[in-house]
Amino acid sequence: MLKVREVILKLLHSSHQHMNADEIYLFVKQQVPTAALGTVYRNLNQLADSGQIRRVKRIAGADSYEGNVLPHDHLVC
Repeated sequence: MLKVREVILKLLHSSHQHMNADEIYLFVKQQVPTAALGTVYRNLNQLADSGQIRRVKRIAGADSYEGNVLPHDHLVC
């Protein structure tokens, strides 16, 4: 059985999109039916804090996450 952390990393490293925790949770839930939303949040925080993924703070709305940790800009309109 896949671990939630592995599913999150695989998703974000293969995606070119910024995804919020709820979107990530819906994907994880398909792969790991027993996963809880709190587990997804905990793993996202740990992965972002360790530099394995990037947390993108939003002025309005939920933070989003991405797998590209190389330096780059985010345009805010």
